[in-house]
Amino acid sequence: TLASIANYLVHYGWVKGRGWGFEVTVPEAVSCSLEGPDQGKRISQWADMGIKRVAARPFPARELKAEGFLLMPAG
Repeated sequence: TLASIANYLVHYGWVKGRGWGFEVTVPEAVSCSLEGPDQGKRISQWADMGIKRVAARPFPARELKAEGFLLMPAG
């Protein structure tokens, strides 16, 4: 069962050692209509829109070309 679950996750893009996400601040100029799993963009594109990691940490260089989604559970 565990092997089947692992195979499923790998098939859908799971990468060993990669975190699940980053906490970010979103400028008011960024529309909430961009939120959701159907609105993926490269991390570098989100950064170009002014979205930044909290505590002024940069996004890891290895993640900049990866696709990311803006999820706003608190609105």
